[in-house]
Amino acid sequence: ARGRGNRPGRTCRYAMQTNWAALQSRIKGGGGKNKPPMSRDSPVASGGSNDARGGDEKKHAPKKKRRRANAQDTLATKRSRPETEQLRSVPSGVPDLPTAVAVASPPVLNSARILDDTFSMCRERHSELVRNSAVAGFPSASCDFSVSPSAALTEAARLVAVSHLCFQFEKLVSPIVGKNRWANAFEEMMIGHDCEVDPLLPSDEATRKFCGRRFPMTSNADGKSIAEVTKESIQHTTNAVVAAVASARNAVVVAKTRQAQEKETPFPKIVLERVPVAASEKTETESKNHKRSKPAAVAKTKLSLGKAGVEIRDEHLLKLYKLYEAHRLGSDSDKETNSACMDRGNALARMDAQSPENTRASLEYEKLEPAFLFAAFCCVARYTAAQGGMHRICGGHHCALCGNVFDVLKFGELKVEVELFASPLNCRFSTFCSAFPDTDFVFGSLGSFFEFSPTRGSFQVNPPFEEGLVLRIAERLERLLLDAENNNQALSFVVITPFWPNRVAWEALRCSKFRVQKPCVIPAREHGYLAGAQHTKRQQWKPASCDSSVLVLQSSSGKGLYPVSSETLKEIAHAFRKGKE
Repeated sequence: ARGRGNRPGRTCRYAMQTNWAALQSRIKGGGGKNKPPMSRDSPVASGGSNDARGGDEKKHAPKKKRRRANAQDTLATKRSRPETEQLRSVPSGVPDLPTAVAVASPPVLNSARILDDTFSMCRERHSELVRNSAVAGFPSASCDFSVSPSAALTEAARLVAVSHLCFQFEKLVSPIVGKNRWANAFEEMMIGHDCEVDPLLPSDEATRKFCGRRFPMTSNADGKSIAEVTKESIQHTTNAVVAAVASARNAVVVAKTRQAQEKETPFPKIVLERVPVAASEKTETESKNHKRSKPAAVAKTKLSLGKAGVEIRDEHLLKLYKLYEAHRLGSDSDKETNSACMDRGNALARMDAQSPENTRASLEYEKLEPAFLFAAFCCVARYTAAQGGMHRICGGHHCALCGNVFDVLKFGELKVEVELFASPLNCRFSTFCSAFPDTDFVFGSLGSFFEFSPTRGSFQVNPPFEEGLVLRIAERLERLLLDAENNNQALSFVVITPFWPNRVAWEALRCSKFRVQKPCVIPAREHGYLAGAQHTKRQQWKPASCDSSVLVLQSSSGKGLYPVSSETLKEIAHAFRKGKE
């Protein structure tokens, strides 16, 4: 590199190393050394290039020293800028925020980021949706309904059984599909069945079908050839997985039988405890240099029942309480009563004076009713089991759209009002469809999408990215739209799936006669999703693993009521990219 460092258009290797060293020093606070702060009157801190070079004395210095001085000059110039400019940059078109809002401010417990509380749906409309859903025969919201303690004990037994199953599944399947793919396969097995035997655990036949469909497709994982993963080993693994799933189902049945025989035994209570923040997980406000890029630690609560325990972020627990109260009072569409429910939920949140430096937000546990705690435990335990249980929480198939995309869908021309694939933990709207109505009904769920028959309206469809499931969805959407077309009803669906050209599931959506506009394809590097385990994980953002596509399917009347233009699709794509920022 000697003799070429000063050529125009060239990048000097030594300058890159110097800049990297300066960046490391800036992140680590000078490499662990306490350096005195620079004076504003010093040549380096002033930001002047001539002062940084030091005149004739540095003019003839070795090139390394001159480049190091230039790098320090650039770093000092950045340090001399206002603090607000270093912390955050406001994109164009966004109004200036008050200077009191800072990135390093203490976190405040608030579920508005994960729950849209505008409640624009009228009572009559909500009642119509309920009549067309799987929960039409459930107790009305005006009745005294709650999740029984026996149901909570069953969920605790299911969580323990699925946790052991996940541990066995990893040992059995990772040699075939790969160490980085077994978790994804486990989630597909838990969601890709018809729930006839158990709401979560598949039957023996469904398990065999899954193994036969999944294992041969990935027999060359981790660089192994197909010959190395023999048919005998695949068959042996399939039999072992079927036996493990059957054992988990039997454990749940035994727990149910024991509870039926011990009705007079007093039920244990849900034990709540705060999850302590480790010293290595301090927030940015607790850090001395304020330069940490790791997400700030959040307040979490652990709900325990016997040997089963689940963790949930306090803001998600508060969200569950708001949904529970709104649905319990039968006011899911009453704006005034829902505002009261939101205020009541916010009253539970307070800053914990006993937490270090008052930087963690917490809930007042004494104000949470036992009925709500049983319902919350059942819900969190069910979805924790679906994502791997206490062995390992994955959540790759339970990702959600970011708030920017939801805002465009709801307040734009499409006027989306209901999510058709969500859960109480990751829903944005208070009205949604979910896979488990037995645990989610008390939080406002309409039940399974496959038992939901809307006749009109605008809906958002963001299902788990499993090809067999997406194909079933495409077939059902076609039938619903055909019925709406025959009845001259306005029906619209916004479908978000991976961009799978030449695959049967995606092509069924693309070739639908009800599709309007061309599919909007968003490159993987430009967007992402909220993590499927957002209710417990510290890192909320999950980069997309593949390109995503947005397709809009509408009836003839729906095209007039919910117009879709190329600008609308551009706004959706921009919202995806803005969510990444």
